[in-house]
Order: sequence, then structure tokens, then C-alpha cells
Amino acid sequence: MTVHLKIKIDHDTRTIEFFDARIKNVEIEDLSVIEAEDRNTALAAIDKAIERVSSERAKFGAYQNALEHIHNNLTNTRMNVTASESQIRDADMAQMMTEFTKQNILNQSGTAMLAQANQLPQGILQLLE
Repeated sequence: MTVHLKIKIDHDTRTIEFFDARIKNVEIEDLSVIEAEDRNTALAAIDKAIERVSSERAKFGAYQNALEHIHNNLTNTRMNVTASESQIRDADMAQMMTEFTKQNILNQSGTAMLAQANQLPQGILQLLE
């Protein structure tokens, strides 16, 4: 059985081939140990099966290490993206706050100028009286 995993970061495809370790697939199903020569053949077949299973276990260890490495990279990438997004939002908030303060100061200075402009005619009237 083969499984294909699509990795989203680099769009790489990882292929994992599962080994069917049933007795018939490692060729030790019909072994006989009754005769002396059959025993040697059986031992050789068992040794070969052990080597095959050990080799497959090593491949699964490599698959596991590769998947853990990919998982760690994806976790780091997600954390970096989240941190970057937060910094962008914070920067946008600071920019918006600066713009709000600027507009507020302009509004207040405009109101103060209007108040002074309204007092000017009254001052002239007082001088004329």
C-alpha cells in the first residue's frame, strides 16, 4: 500500500510505501523443520525475513523523522506568520491612532480659530463705543 502526502509549504509530495509484513509476504509461511536440511533452509528464510522486516522498520523510522521535521517547520512557519500578522495589525493601529490624533488637533485648532475670529468684531465694537 502506498500513501502520497502533499506538503503545502513547498508543494512537495512525500510517498510512503507500507510493507505488508504478514508471514506469507516475508516467505516463511510453509517452512518445515522436520528434516535437517529443511532446518537450515528455514533458518536462512527466517534470517532473510528478519533482515527484510528490519529494513522496513528503518524506512519507517526515516519516514517518521521526515514527517516530524516537516511538522516542526510548519509549526514554526505558522508561528512566524501569526507574529508577522500581529506586528502588521499593531503598526496599522499605531498609524490609525496617529491619524486620529492629528485630525483631533486640527479640529480643535480650527474651533479655536473660529472662536477668535468671532471675538474680533466684538473687540472692534468695544473700541468704537
